[in-house]
Amino acid sequence: MNIEVWFDVACPFCYVSKRRLAKALEDFPHKDAVTISYKSLELNPDAALYDGTNYYEAVMSEQKISNLRAKMFTDNINRQAKDVGLTYNYDDLKQTNTFDSHRLIKLAEQTNQEETIIEKLFHAHFTEGKDVGDLTTLLDIAIDSGLNQAEVQTALDDTTHYANEVRQDEEEAEQKDVSGLPFVIMNDTYTLAGAQPTIAFTRMLQKAWDETEVATELPETSPANENSIMCVGDSCAIAPKAN
Repeated sequence: MNIEVWFDVACPFCYVSKRRLAKALEDFPHKDAVTISYKSLELNPDAALYDGTNYYEAVMSEQKISNLRAKMFTDNINRQAKDVGLTYNYDDLKQTNTFDSHRLIKLAEQTNQEETIIEKLFHAHFTEGKDVGDLTTLLDIAIDSGLNQAEVQTALDDTTHYANEVRQDEEEAEQKDVSGLPFVIMNDTYTLAGAQPTIAFTRMLQKAWDETEVATELPETSPANENSIMCVGDSCAIAPKAN
């Protein structure tokens, strides 16, 4: 049974969802027959690289909200993260473009090391306050994960390396009407959008295994502003690409 997970390194709910899916799989009797394919999808393809702007200031400017509302937003995410054993550090979080992170993940797929890289990228971004758009940071993460330094350096230096693989995932997401993250598809039929509770993953795993029920409808997601990301409830909407 195959599970496709659409995610972005900058999506706070994607990290939470990853933990909940892992928990559901722990108790799934057929877990050895399950494979997970990670699909790249940038929340904001036009995002700039980190420019030193404080996260709260950036959110206040993009979403036209007060500092209090920005804090309330992160408090909600922090509670969900804490529930699955994660610690988010928004005081040091660096908003950046994640395209090169996705290219690194595609490189790691060639040696089945994408799981390790994804986990380290999430931790670096949300917990350690590292700039996952910075090539030196990405190289350090790759080396720490056991990837070949020379191969990683070559791939990161040439922006065309694994770029097509990332874009193919994003085109596939558009074809499948994925408009928010995280988004999970099981056996090309059963879907879950948003950071659903562990029990939802448990039930869907069984449904997908049995293949006896109708596929889940994709819940509506909040529309993104023209050049910003809107994260509400348990998911993040995809910002439209600039023309």
